[in-house]
Amino acid sequence: MKLYEWIKFREYGDYTVVYDTVKGTKTIFEGIASDILNLLQSEISFEEIVENIINAYQVDEELRCSVEKDVETFLNQIEKAGMLNQSGEEWKISKTDANQKLVELCGELQQLEHVYFELTYRCNEKCIHCYEEHSSVSVDELSYEELCDVLDELRDMGVLEVTFTGGEVAVRKDFIKICAYASLLGFVVHIFTNGIAFTDKDIEELCQMHIADIAFSVYSMNPSVHDSITQVPGSFFRTMYALFAFKSSGIRTIIKTVVMKQNNTSHSAIVDFCKMMHIQLETSMQILATDMKDLRPAVHRLGDENQYYAHMLYEATTLGYGTKNVYETSARSKVCGLGQSLNVTPDGTVYPCNVLNIPLGSLRKQSVRDIWNSTELRKLQEFNVCNLNEQCRKCENLNYCLYCPGAVFRETGYMAAVVQDTCLTANAKRRVYKTLRERKEETAYETV
Repeated sequence: MKLYEWIKFREYGDYTVVYDTVKGTKTIFEGIASDILNLLQSEISFEEIVENIINAYQVDEELRCSVEKDVETFLNQIEKAGMLNQSGEEWKISKTDANQKLVELCGELQQLEHVYFELTYRCNEKCIHCYEEHSSVSVDELSYEELCDVLDELRDMGVLEVTFTGGEVAVRKDFIKICAYASLLGFVVHIFTNGIAFTDKDIEELCQMHIADIAFSVYSMNPSVHDSITQVPGSFFRTMYALFAFKSSGIRTIIKTVVMKQNNTSHSAIVDFCKMMHIQLETSMQILATDMKDLRPAVHRLGDENQYYAHMLYEATTLGYGTKNVYETSARSKVCGLGQSLNVTPDGTVYPCNVLNIPLGSLRKQSVRDIWNSTELRKLQEFNVCNLNEQCRKCENLNYCLYCPGAVFRETGYMAAVVQDTCLTANAKRRVYKTLRERKEETAYETV
C-alpha cells in the first residue's frame, strides 16, 4: 500500500494537515498520523507499518494488538477518503471544518502555513485595472537557485502551501522547473495566471506534478470586452484554450474575475459559464490603488451600491451559495487574515500579504524564519477591529465588510481609514444576506 502522489501533508504540533490536491480538500488528523503517512510515501505492508511504530515508540509487545488496531483504524479512514492506493475504490470525502481548525492551529503555534510568490513583475497583458507596475523587463528577480533555497527553508519550517503568481508566471523560462521543485518538496502548489504563454508541453508537465489548482484571469465571456481590459488582442481565446486544456487533464481550474465599469454587463455570463462547466468562481468587487499618489486603477470601479448588490445576489443564487458565503458574525474580532501568511516579491522583498505594501525584510539579507518571527510582523498580527476608526467600529455593516487594511493603506496611507467603495460593497452584502434570508423563510413557510 502507498499514498497517492497527489496527497500532501505537514505536521502542526500534535496534528497533521493532509491536503488532497485532486479534490481540493483538507483533513486534520491527530496522534501518530504523521508517522504512518511518512511511511506510506513508499510501498509498505500493514505489518511493516506496525513494526515501525512499535520500534519508534518502544511499545511493549503486549500492546501490539492496540497498535495494530490504531493503525488499522487510521488506514481505513484515509482509504475511505480516497488517499490510500490500496483497493482503487473511490469514496466521497465527508465535509470537515479543517480550514477553520488549521487557522486556529497556525494561530496557536504561530505557524506559517502559506507563502505567496510574485515570481516576476513582467507580464504579457496590460490590464487596465492592475495595481502592479508591470513591465516587459526583468528587474533583479530571484534566481531559480535562490528560490530553491527559500523553498527548502519553508519546507523545514513546515509550510504546506505555496502560490505562484506575477506579473505573469509563465514568462519566466524556469517556471516549470520552479513548480517541479516545489512539488518534489511536497508543497501544495497553487498557480495564478492568464494562461496565454503556456505551451502544450508546459501544460502536460504541470499536469504530471499534481498541482492543487490553477486560477485564470477572465473578465468577460465576450472576447472583445475581455481583450479591451487586458489590452491584448486574442488574449481571451488563448486564455480559454489553456483553461480547457488544464480542466480536461483533471486539474482543478478556477476563474478569477474583477467586476468593473468595462465588464459590468458581462458578469452574469461568467457566472452562468462557471455553473455550466462546474468551475469555481472567485469574484472581486475591489479594485486596488497603486498607492495613495496613484489612484488611476480606481477610476474603473463601479462605485454603485445597487450594481454591487445585483452582481452579488445573482452569483449567490445562481451558484447556490445561499447564505453560507455571506460573511456574518456577531462577534467579529479579526479584520482579515493579516499576518497569517507572507508574500515574496520578485526581488525577494517580503510583505505581510500581496496588498499591504509595508516591507518586512529581504530574503537576500535575512532568512524567512527571522522575518516570520520579527517584531514588525507580530505587531501587524495584532491588528484587529479595535484598531479601526470609530466610524467603522460602530458601523452596522461591520460584520459584512470586506475591510482590507492593505487596500486602505494603499489608498490613504493609513490602515484604519474609511474608503467609500468598501462601504458600498459592505452595505450591498448586508442587503444580499437579508434578501437570501427572507427568501429562505418564505420557502419554509410555503412548504408548511
